[in-house]
Amino acid sequence: MIVYYGGEDQVTKLIAKQLIRYAAQLEGLDNLTLDDANPRDYGTRALEKLKLIIRLSNAAPVICVFDSDNDCVIEILNRYARDGWKNSI
Repeated sequence: MIVYYGGEDQVTKLIAKQLIRYAAQLEGLDNLTLDDANPRDYGTRALEKLKLIIRLSNAAPVICVFDSDNDCVIEILNRYARDGWKNSI
């Protein structure tokens, strides 16, 4: 099974990968392939790809970690993903 991870920098991507590995271990899933959902995008550029990442989550599991910088997560989703996220959660 392929699981995609994403984040705004190397640290948040590492956190996402560790979360996936931990959950897989708890569930006894040992046949996972991890793939970066936004390999060349960092910071705001990664957030600008959020709508595409959410669309990807309709086809495969995705875990993304972003630092909200004290902003409301709902406001971030509305700003970068518009209403595309509401039916995905």
